[in-house]
Amino acid sequence: YGTLGQKIAEAGADYVGLYSAAYNLSDYVKDVVVMPLTSAVAPIYMRLWATKGQDATRKFLENALRTYALFAIPLILGFAADGKTLLHLIASEKFSEGQVIVPWLIAALMVNGAVPILAASLYIQKRTNLLVAFLGITTVINLIGNLILIPHYGIFGAAVAKLFSYALLVSMVTIPTYRFLHFKMPWLAMLKYAAIGLAMYAVIAVVEFANPLVELSADLGLGLLFYA
Repeated sequence: YGTLGQKIAEAGADYVGLYSAAYNLSDYVKDVVVMPLTSAVAPIYMRLWATKGQDATRKFLENALRTYALFAIPLILGFAADGKTLLHLIASEKFSEGQVIVPWLIAALMVNGAVPILAASLYIQKRTNLLVAFLGITTVINLIGNLILIPHYGIFGAAVAKLFSYALLVSMVTIPTYRFLHFKMPWLAMLKYAAIGLAMYAVIAVVEFANPLVELSADLGLGLLFYA
């Protein structure tokens, strides 16, 4: 803790502010976009399991994850392109440097947003104690990652540690669902969304205007049109 404390003291509160601004921006998106979708998923698959059984539940979960990826992937890439502009508008220009961690944080939160879908078997089988154990492991891994990475990479290391810990959580909760429901990941669909999303990113990344609000509006319209 001595080395970590010294590094943070040297960096000052500015880096904490940059990380907080970038994290809050990413968290707003999760609350607006992810929460309504994921909160509706669990009651539906619980009802399907009770009334129609395994096959109907599995198909619903696969379709739900595919739909989630359809929206989550372009959001990650869109924020990667416009993170600086958004921070400028929401916080101020002095927080624009936090753009470097926005893609990592939004990716981490979007990955974590898939947990209610991928952990379906733990809810169906009433094994939420196992989910708590997975969350505990993830928390410890995140803390260890911060202790190792922050002294060397600053807030970028904190963002990478969070993404890695959430990816680990998703991996852990997916295994029981795969075994219990024979759940299949929609890899082909996700690769397609990623390819189109990267092309969208390349298009909107070259759009520049002096006014950040004009630039954001142009990127949003162009990105939605291109991705659609």
